Amino acid sequence: MAQFIDPSTPLPTGVGPGANYNQGPRPTTWDSNQEVGLFEGGGTLNTGIYRPVETCRMNSNTPPYCPVCYTSIKTNRDGETGHHFRNAYAGHFYDGPASDLLLHHGTSIQLFQAGHSSLQHVFSAVERVPGSWQFMAKYLGRMLSSGTSLQTDFVGDWVGEWNLGPADAFEVARMAGCGQPQLYVHNTDWFGVIDGASGDGASGVALDQIYYRWIHAYRYGRNW
Repeated sequence: MAQFIDPSTPLPTGVGPGANYNQGPRPTTWDSNQEVGLFEGGGTLNTGIYRPVETCRMNSNTPPYCPVCYTSIKTNRDGETGHHFRNAYAGHFYDGPASDLLLHHGTSIQLFQAGHSSLQHVFSAVERVPGSWQFMAKYLGRMLSSGTSLQTDFVGDWVGEWNLGPADAFEVARMAGCGQPQLYVHNTDWFGVIDGASGDGASGVALDQIYYRWIHAYRYGRNW
């Protein structure tokens, strides 16, 4: 924990039952959640044990985890979550000039909003997204941003004539050069173009084009 403590911070920093900063003048810029010291009162005890910050998610439901707890949890438990960046998708989920980021990990998603110099975690969902989209391999879903979270707009295993399955792969692109991006779905024999509904009150998706092995004069197949 020593690497998190500023050399000018007194140790201990707070003494007494459930103490806050009381050992010397409290700096005017002191952050009760991110500035680390030694404060008496931790776990289920008010005295005899010390916590790293005044307030943390470990002793309150409101603040984020402090640097010490976050690092400890990340180091010891992150491998068990199976989180990775192999399914990362950029998109404008919030108003702003920069692209936001959606991460998909098996049965969970996380949404990060782009700031001036970093990404801020703003939304998570495990097993299902509000609106009753339960993550399953053969289903397609569309989620719309409310500005603070995601809401399911469409979920189904059929889109027009296309019965979705584990062999299907998806790509997002704006091939028309303007308007909303389209979703391209393909497998070894079929290729389809899916449009999202737009306009006031519009919802869902629709299959715009479907091709079997030939896209006009182009032979589509296993070796394309």
